[in-house]
Amino acid sequence: FRHFFLVLPCLLLALVINERFTFKEVMWAFSLYLEAVAILPQLILLQRTRNIDNLTGQYVLFLGAYRALYILNWIYRYFTEPHYVHWITWISGCLFDYRCLAFWFCSLPIFLGALLGMLSTAVIIFSH
Repeated sequence: FRHFFLVLPCLLLALVINERFTFKEVMWAFSLYLEAVAILPQLILLQRTRNIDNLTGQYVLFLGAYRALYILNWIYRYFTEPHYVHWITWISGCLFDYRCLAFWFCSLPIFLGALLGMLSTAVIIFSH
């Protein structure tokens, strides 16, 4: 996977869209944009190979759940804290969760098969 196809657009976007044009703010925006796309190589590889082991599938699931809890936190803070608006954080976080959800909907049959295999193994182990 050619990583500069992810890093360079994120850097350019951070230079253009940031809260203030300071080094700290540009790097913060860059980290948010890069975080939103950093999982793409792994998701693309998993979808091409169609081989999702339990650990990797659970990692993507819980990573998406972790980010979904962030979204709930942003919604809560938006309604409870005055002047809480962070568009860059919100958009990059929602893009990340969208990618995780899209991966799960495409890979759900594969993961369910692996999960059923894992559950049947656990039943056999605990029944003895």
